Amino acid sequence: FTYVAPQPVTPTLTSISPNSGSTAGGTAVTLSGTNLAGASVSFGGSAATGVSVNAGGTQITATSPAHAAGAVSVTATTSAGTSNAVTFTYSEPTGGQSTIMEEVLPYSLSANSSILVASDSVLSVRLTNANQIDPASVRATLRMNNRQYSGGEWRPTTPGDNSDGWVMYVPSRTLSLGALITLTVSAKTMQGEAIPPVIQQFRVSRSYSSSPNDVQLVSASVSLPSDLAARGSRAYAMRPMEVFNEPETIQIPVPSGSDPAQLEIYYYSDSSLHRGWYPGTEVGGWIVPGSQTVVREDRQTYIEVQVNHAGTLQLGNATQGGGSGDDDDDDDDDDDDEHDESDD
Repeated sequence: FTYVAPQPVTPTLTSISPNSGSTAGGTAVTLSGTNLAGASVSFGGSAATGVSVNAGGTQITATSPAHAAGAVSVTATTSAGTSNAVTFTYSEPTGGQSTIMEEVLPYSLSANSSILVASDSVLSVRLTNANQIDPASVRATLRMNNRQYSGGEWRPTTPGDNSDGWVMYVPSRTLSLGALITLTVSAKTMQGEAIPPVIQQFRVSRSYSSSPNDVQLVSASVSLPSDLAARGSRAYAMRPMEVFNEPETIQIPVPSGSDPAQLEIYYYSDSSLHRGWYPGTEVGGWIVPGSQTVVREDRQTYIEVQVNHAGTLQLGNATQGGGSGDDDDDDDDDDDDEHDESDD
């Protein structure tokens, strides 16, 4: 008697829910079908993230990638082949509202367990409230190696508006390599109402000597999907990965032959809460309103902008007709010798 392994069966899809979402990506969807074990998922040729298949191989949960507006085919692929397509429709986010905001920088273990902070990192936790937060009430307590340290400085995302901002903890001593540290932040509103404390944990992995004012753009390890990326554009990661004491000005090279008026700055969040690419204007508290312009230096055109914290960014095609200023004659790109720096 000869046992024969069953032939793998091509996966099939019967539905996707919801069947629409933002061009920024980040929509959690459920795909139903059969023979889905081990499947990867594609939205119009771009890979979905956070793919998980149930034990029976009949349901997939996944997160949509960023994509230009319009209907795309969604498919599931296994070793047996690619399924039939179901349709998902991308639409523009509603005018100018923030899609996401970073809750903690550098990323804590709950936001991204693979990120390990430096021994001199400035740790910042976001606080928001419908009422104004009292800056004098802000507290940050760091627990490390069974010892406790106090501090905390308030940094509003918009000067004069204390309803949204960061509690920044600047270490008074070098954080111990390998230590698991716990940061607890708390505050009160101007009416005296206590805001529930926020607790974040970090793991210290390496020494890193830099100043929050020493901001650099280095090559990033992730790139904007090809259907959104400006031709010839590069993805950059800002270092150090921190909230800045005051807005920092960065210049992003415009690729040769591109019209800066037709480009948009995209932001990549590596937090597990909303991992993906987003239009920079929809990342709450990142870009300083009204700061974006076009400049020209040494025969290179740049999009210049002020930002409140670090992040990964890339120039892409504008999705809402947004302009960056007057266009200029194009020139060759600068080929800077930049190297990727890992947070790990």
